[in-house]
Amino acid sequence: MKTIRRVSQGGDILLNNGLSPKIGVAAVTKRNLKPEELIKKGIGSFQVRGEAIRLSEEPNHIPIGLLRDAVVKRPIEPGQILTFDDVEIEESTALRAWRASCAEATI
Repeated sequence: MKTIRRVSQGGDILLNNGLSPKIGVAAVTKRNLKPEELIKKGIGSFQVRGEAIRLSEEPNHIPIGLLRDAVVKRPIEPGQILTFDDVEIEESTALRAWRASCAEATI
């Protein structure tokens, strides 16, 4: 929030992944996850951790920052990178922005 506030007030950007991002932070499971289990939040949870990945190598990954009130669809083992096929997430401004940035990156 501090960075967003600073940038909105004309300050510098903390990190810039460019107009065509190449690196992301994927959600990786810390433990077994069961179907119907709720992932209340990604960042700071006991269920997942973030790991830097090349977007080209994991195009269907879920960025850890998008995990909020996500419901697990199928059994997931520890160490697995979560994909959009693994969980149900609610539509949000952040999800729409992510989809738009991915579409632009493939153009």
